[in-house]
Amino acid sequence: MGDGDSLPEKFFQRFKDIIRRIPEQDTNDQTKSTRYAMEHGAKRIAYLGATGRREDHTLGNVSLLMDYMRMGLDVRMYTDFGIFIPAHDHFRMDCLPETQVSIFNFGAQGLHAEGLRYPLSDFTSWWQGTLNACVGTSFVVEGKGDFLVYVTYKQKI
Repeated sequence: MGDGDSLPEKFFQRFKDIIRRIPEQDTNDQTKSTRYAMEHGAKRIAYLGATGRREDHTLGNVSLLMDYMRMGLDVRMYTDFGIFIPAHDHFRMDCLPETQVSIFNFGAQGLHAEGLRYPLSDFTSWWQGTLNACVGTSFVVEGKGDFLVYVTYKQKI
């Protein structure tokens, strides 16, 4: 799904029956795929392989989760190491103790949490909400507005 601008013609010919080319350049391929899924009734979408080889594309794709949430979708982005989940006003998740958690503020006010090691505030830079951890078996984040939660997959050492 996408404009196909980086797709080798040989690959396109091999998979032409399942490839959907959308040539417009006003959105990225992830958004084109999201719109296609919405047009076919999807309300919940899991993104895989969206963090690829370029960090600028990764940041763009991650930030778009907020837009999709605002469009009424329940979205998640799964990476090799964790999961990004957009939230509005309230978020609760079960977790294993010491699971690493980061909160990225997208304009929320009054951010606070229960079950995280470090207190939250109305962060103005993305780095400020990183490197937190779940201290029990669940955590809650609340605030008025939008924020993005990143939770690592608990690793066995």
